[in-house]
Amino acid sequence: MQTILRITRDEDGTISGYIDKTGSLNEAVFQKVFKYLKQFDPSLRRMAAKYEGPHPFLAEALITWRRDKARELGMPPFFILHQKVLFAIADAAPQTPEELMSIPGFGSSKLDKYGSEILTLTVNPIN
Repeated sequence: MQTILRITRDEDGTISGYIDKTGSLNEAVFQKVFKYLKQFDPSLRRMAAKYEGPHPFLAEALITWRRDKARELGMPPFFILHQKVLFAIADAAPQTPEELMSIPGFGSSKLDKYGSEILTLTVNPIN
């Protein structure tokens, strides 16, 4: 039986992997196994997806806002909004509460709690 993906832990506890001893873990395979690897390696949990949409400065502003809001409220950032929702907001750049509500994962509860702050960022974008 051939080993396709071998996962080993370094001395500091991080996971390293390689495919079939002939090369490094390529990007396509890494994306498929990343969600499983990060369950075992805390350092991988900090590796967030990169935003590649039309409004990178807005996405960065939303991520910064969420981090600051999480600190203020003493909760994990994903309790406020998941990164997918932040990226969807950045893609849509909503200008009204109705547009914001049309984004999957953003309901009336989130609108009541965070809508005005988010719309302040999206109506007055950085770039």
